[in-house]
Amino acid sequence: MAFVFCASSSARAQEVILRGPLAGAPARTPHWMRAQRLELALTPGASFGSNDKPSLLAGAEAHYFLWDRLGLGAWGTAAFPVGSGESALRGALAPELVLVPLEGKANAFDQDYFPIDLHLLGGPALALARQGGGEEASWLPMFGVGFRGFSANFFSNSLDYRLLFGDPVRHLVTLSFAFWPIERRLKE
Repeated sequence: MAFVFCASSSARAQEVILRGPLAGAPARTPHWMRAQRLELALTPGASFGSNDKPSLLAGAEAHYFLWDRLGLGAWGTAAFPVGSGESALRGALAPELVLVPLEGKANAFDQDYFPIDLHLLGGPALALARQGGGEEASWLPMFGVGFRGFSANFFSNSLDYRLLFGDPVRHLVTLSFAFWPIERRLKE
């Protein structure tokens, strides 16, 4: 049997003085950008396969965020070959889970601060591809990471990188232009 004895002492605090760009900055309060909001986006981009020709992508996505850090949605894209040759990829459709582990604010060109986040995407993807002489549809695991910036409380841009784990592995890079139709006020 072990006993722990603690001596009581008074609590003391130390004042922290900030200098530089953080001096006088207000304390951070949550601003809840995504909670209970719908995101609708156009997603142009490019696809690069390990053993395939590159292709341009034209697609769309829709996400609904249950909480500020977690959302559900769908993403779909069509692929168009670039230059000479044919790309095997014809398109992809995926239900997605969106997780936002990091968020913050950025300052561009010494102007106002705007909210940003780093998000993870995952789910099964239905890949439509040309194999041999016919079309083939197969379910593949999909994982992605993205960086989003809000230029207004109703508009955001996102750069997303998705991997489709198949044969060949597909690298999909998209830039989204998103509209958030349900308005939410920013809390500064």
